[in-house]
Amino acid sequence: MILWDKKFISKIQDILINEMLVIPARIRDGSFKLSDITPGYRFEYLRAPEDLPQVGLTPKDVVWEEGHIKLYRYKKVVDSPKKPPLLIIYALINRPYILDLRPGNSVIEFLVKNGHDVFLIDWGEPNDEDRFLTLDFYIDHYIDSAVNKALDITGCEKLNMFGWCIGGSLALIYAAIHNDKINSLATLTTPGDSSKGGMLALWSNKEYFDADKIISAFGNIPGKFIRYGVIEIYADREFMKNSIYYENLNNPQFIQLYLLVEKWMNDNIDFPGTVFKQYIENVFQNNNLFNGKLTINGKSVNLKNIKCPYINLAAQLDHLVPIDSTKIINEYVGAKENVFEIIPGGHVGLAFEPMAQQVGWTKILSWLDKHTKIDENKNGG
Repeated sequence: MILWDKKFISKIQDILINEMLVIPARIRDGSFKLSDITPGYRFEYLRAPEDLPQVGLTPKDVVWEEGHIKLYRYKKVVDSPKKPPLLIIYALINRPYILDLRPGNSVIEFLVKNGHDVFLIDWGEPNDEDRFLTLDFYIDHYIDSAVNKALDITGCEKLNMFGWCIGGSLALIYAAIHNDKINSLATLTTPGDSSKGGMLALWSNKEYFDADKIISAFGNIPGKFIRYGVIEIYADREFMKNSIYYENLNNPQFIQLYLLVEKWMNDNIDFPGTVFKQYIENVFQNNNLFNGKLTINGKSVNLKNIKCPYINLAAQLDHLVPIDSTKIINEYVGAKENVFEIIPGGHVGLAFEPMAQQVGWTKILSWLDKHTKIDENKNGG
């Protein structure tokens, strides 16, 4: 294990912040133009993103929006008995099309084809003013508004909720204070006990990580700051991935999927500044989500208040959020039906790898199919 020096890490952070601030000015004001010798896409991409197939092709409608926040409802393709809607809470990092990468490699397509009424919150690209929005606002306004809209459209009293990674944390927080609206809850690769290691815990360690320094420089947390931070810690994985790419140049099916995933990994969006700071402090640095010290608009977040059926899914090869970190969440949740499952694949691979489709997606579908009770006192949909 590498032992990082606090001063060294702080200096690297300062250098990265400074470079991200000044590089655009150097390019803008200098006589030398990078475009003279480089392609129009950034160095992270192995192929121009615009040359790749489109992503997010499962048909959908925008059923609610506020600013850059959109709520999608995916169009049904099969007639099936009425089920509670499924609301997917995606992370605030990257874009949600990893869940709808391409036909045949799409979690959302899989769920829709199996008769589920799927909704998804797309967080969009935050603007400068969003730096001041709080975690309270995201939970009690954005998510609650999306939940209410999905329930109103479908005529149901409760819905099933599914959160991935940071989205899983948001789902846990929401379910703890609005459990009356949740029929069942599923979280996937969601951070729990940060003392159990993992890249995210290391990256956000309060001994080394100063969110205020980044916020004072940028307002919102630049998506590239997070992406380059991941590359910096696991540089060997980047080289390994690219080696695999070149070894498979004659395998067009592999190359297409590989490039689509790489497109997603580098299609980074900024993270609202205050929300980022509050999330890091409450989940990783101070463990407030699990020690009962987190409040949302004055309401105490106690995971014991989650009484709906709960399943917590961990990835077997997750280097970002290790199994031991995720597993402990079940000890805090108060549900009588309280399930923990390990499924094949890595943190991101769960969305597209063949083994993940065969095992992980089937587990999610079986869970949702098991919890299909509809409130009989309300009609609609």
